Amino acid sequence: MSSETDREKSVPGETLDWFPLEFGVGSMDASGTDRLLGQPEVEIVELLIRESAQNSWDAREPGGSPEFGLRCKVFTREAEQMLSRVVFAQGTRFTNLHESFARQTMGALEIWDRGTTGLNGPVRSDLAVPSGTPTNFIDLVFNVGTANKGAGTGGSFGFGKSSAFKASRAKTVVYWSVCATDTGNLEHRLIVSGLGRAFDHDGRRYTGRHWWGHIPEAAQEGERTRVEPLRGERARKIGEALFDRRFEPGETGTSMLVLDPDPATLLYNEESDLAVVTHGVLGGIHDRLRKLVVKNLWPKLLDVSGVPALRIFVGEEEMNAESLDLIPGMDGYRSALETVRKVQAVVGAAEPSISPGSHTKEIWCGSPRRLLGHLSVDVGPAPVAKDPSKEYAGQQVKVPVDAVCLMRNQAELVVKYLPVGEPIATQELCWTAVFKPIPAMDDAFARSETPAHDDWVPTSMTKSHAKTFVRVALREIRSEVRSLLKSYGETPVTVSEGSAAALSAELSDLGGFTAEPEVRRKGGTGGGGTKRGGVSRSVEIESIDLLGAEGAGRQRQRIGLTLTGKWGDRHRFMLSVRVATAEGGLDLETDEKVELHWGPAFAEGQQWIVSGSATAVVASGATGSRLPAYVDVVLPDDLSFAIGAETL
Repeated sequence: MSSETDREKSVPGETLDWFPLEFGVGSMDASGTDRLLGQPEVEIVELLIRESAQNSWDAREPGGSPEFGLRCKVFTREAEQMLSRVVFAQGTRFTNLHESFARQTMGALEIWDRGTTGLNGPVRSDLAVPSGTPTNFIDLVFNVGTANKGAGTGGSFGFGKSSAFKASRAKTVVYWSVCATDTGNLEHRLIVSGLGRAFDHDGRRYTGRHWWGHIPEAAQEGERTRVEPLRGERARKIGEALFDRRFEPGETGTSMLVLDPDPATLLYNEESDLAVVTHGVLGGIHDRLRKLVVKNLWPKLLDVSGVPALRIFVGEEEMNAESLDLIPGMDGYRSALETVRKVQAVVGAAEPSISPGSHTKEIWCGSPRRLLGHLSVDVGPAPVAKDPSKEYAGQQVKVPVDAVCLMRNQAELVVKYLPVGEPIATQELCWTAVFKPIPAMDDAFARSETPAHDDWVPTSMTKSHAKTFVRVALREIRSEVRSLLKSYGETPVTVSEGSAAALSAELSDLGGFTAEPEVRRKGGTGGGGTKRGGVSRSVEIESIDLLGAEGAGRQRQRIGLTLTGKWGDRHRFMLSVRVATAEGGLDLETDEKVELHWGPAFAEGQQWIVSGSATAVVASGATGSRLPAYVDVVLPDDLSFAIGAETL
């Protein structure tokens, strides 16, 4: 591609204006903006699909089925010239773009929606906006961390849009939209946004945030310089030169180009030596994008009233309910969702064919007494994995079974697959489940979501009924699943051949460290309770996470606990640690030392005793109706373990 010197020879007036953002009081540099997303549990491309689909769903026009699409592409020579000579004629030496232009070819990930409002509203973020006026353009292009406030929206933070920049090696995104103006006329808008390092230029300090668009002449003396999108015919011509999916007459919506994505990231193959996206790998990339769509957007592929909720395209192919067959094990999730839809009386929901293995439970909060939502568990044949040799290297996509798919009521977008740690002992069977809150509870669960929308975290919320609702729902979901699965027999952790460290990580991902069959199960698997003198106390294992290696053949697991009831200095509970095998639990050998590191909820200097190096007993001075706590357990990494808890 051409150099910046060549690009700056372009004819004035035909190029986009470069607008780097200067530092001001309280300004955040671009690296801080890039970090706002945090550390999501899903990969960046997967997160980008989730966030983009949520934005499209939130912006849908009333009464229609919006279109959402993804396409990976290699720019034509004409498009490359448009980028180098018109779009980026200035400013690239202060960005990551100079490295992208140095590549032999440049690829892009094109994402679009149609049948949505587009990036409407004002194009200036420095002026007050009248109440009720849409602000989609300034929220996406200029603002950081803006919440979607509409009912039934899937996105609630706006931080997730940084996933588009994370997916781009150039840290640059092109936005093209057609929307209605305040006069009702349709208008093309085009602007480019980029992130780079903070820098100094001509005696001024800049944050590293960049835009390429139109810098208008100051309307009055003293007005701050600003950037706005290209509008009208000029925006249309550049958009049609860069994007494959054009706007048909009368269509509204938004298209986005993620410039220079890493092909290894798209294929999720760190061993790939591909430097650029080429035509030869587009097929493999599109195959993987389809599977990521199934994993994260599958509820949108199921018809409501005979019409798909969201028409989804990958490349030239439109996806539908049959696309769920791309990933083994999705039939159970589909059956569970259709059952919940029927129970919650979704208007127009198709009459589901409920399989004999379906079980539905209402999830309630006791105080205050509220119905929170519905859980449907489907038990059926375990999926048969497809031959991985027929996959492009590194592009396999798996959806966990023996898990609960969490989603909100109106949006029906996957939040996460919650592992409960209870596989059915019979290898021929597996279970899948769906939980949806009722509409009145949607806001509580939305407020508990992480910036990446990939988890419900009640501990992040201020004390309120909403926090209680989310916390109780997650606890009761686990309890109901465990209770149901008891009817299918005991559920031991299965140990397979392979390295113990890898096995431990795999079991941790599945929530597989649970109380083995010989441990008492009062109040649910992995926990126990007692009642003396009319006072109830219980301890429950809520989560188990692998924290990493400790060195010298040791691994550290974090055990999340919840203590319920009144606890005094004389009250104790017990953690049991035993070797997990396919036949059940075995006692630890005397040289298999178990170390415990209690979390801050326990008093400093708290005494604990290891009995036969297999059981730890702690006297807790904690009080309160429910106390979240944790303990770190350091274990040998050449064995896998079952961990249980009970009161004494």
